[in-house]
Amino acid sequence: MEDLTPSAGSVLRGVVRGPDGVPVQGARVAITASPVPVPEIAAETDADGRFELAAPAAGRYTLAAHAGGAAAQESVAVPPHPAAAARSASPDADAAMSSEAPDAGLAAAATPSESHEVHVVLTLSPPPGTEP
Repeated sequence: MEDLTPSAGSVLRGVVRGPDGVPVQGARVAITASPVPVPEIAAETDADGRFELAAPAAGRYTLAAHAGGAAAQESVAVPPHPAAAARSASPDADAAMSSEAPDAGLAAAATPSESHEVHVVLTLSPPPGTEP
């Protein structure tokens, strides 16, 4: 059974490369399968071929990239977020966050130092019947 521990702050971050290994600007990257329902959203790669998508829960995600008829697909595992694992291991921490400062957990989860990143490289394959 998959671990569906919340992984607030987890990010799928990566780069899309063409068949020649060069980063691809303007590629569309989307999550096509995930452990929990996610909205149908896509990221567009920047000038360096980079993209970023939120991963709302731990588990396996499938990403698909498309650009100019070329495509790639990659499956990646998102482990439980370290902050979520620490909170679940310490019930006193949850009680302390929820007692006097109800927004304390939100502020802590949003800090950049606690972001959790999973890196992926998608290499596009040329459309069938074409040469790279």
